[in-house]
Amino acid sequence: MNIEAKRDELIQWILNVNEDILSKVSAIKEKTVSDEIVAYSTKGESFTKKQYVKHINDIRESVKNGAKTYTTEEVREYVLNSKRV
Repeated sequence: MNIEAKRDELIQWILNVNEDILSKVSAIKEKTVSDEIVAYSTKGESFTKKQYVKHINDIRESVKNGAKTYTTEEVREYVLNSKRV
């Protein structure tokens, strides 16, 4: 069965299921969406939405606590003047 036919079949089935089954389908959808990769770190680590929000909040907290930050110009200078390996 091709994907379009399978989608149509599932749509028709979902339209006619009871509330209990619909709640289970909704839970599956939410779990699938919450586990979806939404971003990658500069080191290649993958993040789900929940992990990414935590990562950004951790960075904000670090900056608030005095972590060193760099201006665009400082980054540009570093990149342009660093020796290539």
